[in-house]
Amino acid sequence: MFNFKAVVAVGAGLEYRAEKLEAQGESTTYNRPWIRANIGYAIPSPVVKPFFGVEVAFPLTNTNNKFDSMENVLKSMAPKNQFGLYAGIRF
Repeated sequence: MFNFKAVVAVGAGLEYRAEKLEAQGESTTYNRPWIRANIGYAIPSPVVKPFFGVEVAFPLTNTNNKFDSMENVLKSMAPKNQFGLYAGIRF
């Protein structure tokens, strides 16, 4: 993950995820790369620094719904994106 910190913190990177998918007694593991980006801001103050940010991620590969096997059906139902909001306090 590459991070750049100026007025706002900006980051982008690749990650490799192993997702376990289960339905109706069947299960499979879906290994695939994801691209992720985030942007955040820390409020400057002398003692604590409240911060907040946004993060998005998208897989670089997807499986279309092919009904030839339960494994492909499960993989076609895997997440297609991820969005996140975060906030906290740094000491």
